[in-house]
Amino acid sequence: MSNEDQGPPADQGPEPRPPPFGYPPQPPPPYGYPPQPPPPYGYPPQPPPPYGYAPPPPYGTTPHTQTDGTAITALVLAIASFALIPTFILAPVCPILAIVALALCPSSRRKIQSSNGAVTGEGLLTAARIVAWINLGLAALVLLLIGIGAAAGWWEDSYDYSLRLAMTVLG
Repeated sequence: MSNEDQGPPADQGPEPRPPPFGYPPQPPPPYGYPPQPPPPYGYPPQPPPPYGYAPPPPYGTTPHTQTDGTAITALVLAIASFALIPTFILAPVCPILAIVALALCPSSRRKIQSSNGAVTGEGLLTAARIVAWINLGLAALVLLLIGIGAAAGWWEDSYDYSLRLAMTVLG
């Protein structure tokens, strides 16, 4: 008999099996801290900002802007001055509100321009300025017409007529 017919020798044992299909099994996790991920591609991370400053927004996002409160106040006063014209009791207050709205505009515009885009409200200031100037123009026109009417004596006859009518009704 030859060695080929007998099979494997008795001291070697069974033949080793081939590895299973797929990925090899994962080794158990090491003890201690988990490994740190590699740094991202691109620019290195920025150091933290100095104390008292907000961190810059992430790349690709727009920073949050805020509307200036003084610009809002100026527009509200200008609209209120224009809306109160039909109420004859509060009509003398209207030019005062318009002047206050115009007085608030320069300081608000300086604040908006010095914020480098963080504070908005230029459109509100423009609208407040336009409405306030229109209101002041109407107030000046009304005062001019009252002055011309008083100088021309337009109300003297109507005063006498009103007085005679009231005496007739009451008397």
